[in-house]
Amino acid sequence: MKKKKIATDSVKYDPDCDTVVWQLGITFTSVKEFRVAVTKYAIQKRVQIEKYINEPNRVRVRCSMKNCKCLLYASLDPKSNNFVIRTYIPVHNCDRVTINYLCNIRFLTKAIKEDVIEQPNIRVFKLQQSIRKKFKLHVSKTTTRRERARILNEIMDDHILEYGRILDYKDELLRSNSGSTCVVKPGESNKLGRPLFETFYICFEAVKMASRSCRKFIGVDGCFLKEVCRGQLLVAVGKDGNNYTFPLAWAVVAKENKNIWRWFISLLQDDLGVGDGSDFTIMSDMQKTFFY
Repeated sequence: MKKKKIATDSVKYDPDCDTVVWQLGITFTSVKEFRVAVTKYAIQKRVQIEKYINEPNRVRVRCSMKNCKCLLYASLDPKSNNFVIRTYIPVHNCDRVTINYLCNIRFLTKAIKEDVIEQPNIRVFKLQQSIRKKFKLHVSKTTTRRERARILNEIMDDHILEYGRILDYKDELLRSNSGSTCVVKPGESNKLGRPLFETFYICFEAVKMASRSCRKFIGVDGCFLKEVCRGQLLVAVGKDGNNYTFPLAWAVVAKENKNIWRWFISLLQDDLGVGDGSDFTIMSDMQKTFFY
């Protein structure tokens, strides 16, 4: 009489987990997900491992140190079409490393992308310090600089495509917010004959209606945009019945000067029905005295 095999419940790997823990029978949706998990494990544990068999249907991983017996083997299950861990020897008798070749460009993209987006001008040594603090690993200056440049190019390409559709964005705003004001003013053309961005103004119809119940007060000011998209933000705000700040209109411009401010105020004057402004109190910084 043949003995029945004891069925074991398969454990599905969670790609969002903070710590990778190996176990026999863990299933992965693909070989790519398994390889990413191996990289994540090697960096977390600070061990140098290698995939000495790395095929679409099977992957065998071992420690790079000669005396270490750690072994991990996974292969494709033909029935479920999942990648399953078949062999696992968890013994690690090697020292931890500070340089790991698996901490490559693919891994660095996820590790430093948010830092680069928040601070496009961040120094290379600052990124190296961030990586060292997070993973206790050293990454060369050249690799870090190359990855920062690649991320910046990717971000700039996305923004260039978005700015190229700014007129579509204007049409959609006017379609979905009837009665609103949206003005896009292109500047001079570049060497390729494409117009450059100069100004973008918006005032929603709902804001126009709500401003009628606000106090007769308008404050205007501008600030620099210091992220990837440079320029300046011009804002007009009011005061509602509870004395809270109420946004009226705003504009993004390439640079701030008197002509730009006159353009912004003239649009604001038409949208809010300010007239000659005799019934309003207008507050600004010292540089905007030409309003009066």
